[in-house]
Amino acid sequence: MRRRYKPYPFFSPTSLLSSLLRRRRRRHRSGATTAGERHDSTSCNMHTQSIDNQTNPISAITHSGCCYTNTGTPPHGQQEVYSSGWDTALSGRAVGFWHMFTKALAGLRRINLDGLRWRVFDAKGQVTILLLVPMVLGRLASQIAVVLQGKDKPTYAPHVENGDMCVVLNAKDISVTGRKMTDKIYYWHTGYIGHLKERRLKDQMEKDPTEVIRKAVMRMLPRNRLRDDRDRKLRIFSGNEHPFHDRPLEPFMMPRRQVREMRPRARRALLRAQKKEQDRAAAASTKDEENAKNAKSEITA
Repeated sequence: MRRRYKPYPFFSPTSLLSSLLRRRRRRHRSGATTAGERHDSTSCNMHTQSIDNQTNPISAITHSGCCYTNTGTPPHGQQEVYSSGWDTALSGRAVGFWHMFTKALAGLRRINLDGLRWRVFDAKGQVTILLLVPMVLGRLASQIAVVLQGKDKPTYAPHVENGDMCVVLNAKDISVTGRKMTDKIYYWHTGYIGHLKERRLKDQMEKDPTEVIRKAVMRMLPRNRLRDDRDRKLRIFSGNEHPFHDRPLEPFMMPRRQVREMRPRARRALLRAQKKEQDRAAAASTKDEENAKNAKSEITA
């Protein structure tokens, strides 16, 4: 029997709320502002510091006025300043740095930074006495997950978020083992029927190498309420440049890798063989001593 569905009411609270949200998004994209969204020039010092911000773009990133947003868009009422001064001051390569810095600093106000350390991970590798040891993706992600959860601290508790800030540099220089560059595939679904998308690790490294490390770390973390806070504490950059030079950064040294030489069964067999060889050598030495003693006694007799 075919199931009958009740007709959906036209003026329902859900449809009314969705229509209001759509209108608000359209007005925000077009640049129109309401009375509550107008920029207040008396309570915000952005107007008085517009000249300084044009010469020093990084100072504008940390602006905490009433109109600043972490999306990298100019505040309301500042379209003229951003269209003239900012385009000339942040032309070319500096525009990319501006968007990178705003994305890196977004969400820091929601994190309690008191007592946290800033750990720096270099995905390019560690320089030893002889050569540069490349950093493997899985090993780096496991160490970042440990620091994000705070498991390297004696005060660790699974229900308390006390992990440190993690800054990952040189994400484009990460290395993988085997044939993962071509065999490892990332899947995601768009929500439409049959629209299952896929992308190989090699293509993802060319598109955005930071997402490779982020996905590896996030999939190692437990899926609980602390997951979003730990995601905000992870800042990944494809190169060496980052906006956290004013923070007390601590370079993270990867612990020495303890590689198991062989399986436990084979190792036990090897130890037994070595002990048997030592016993045989000891028996042979005692036998030689007895023979030498007997020969000496015969000579004296």
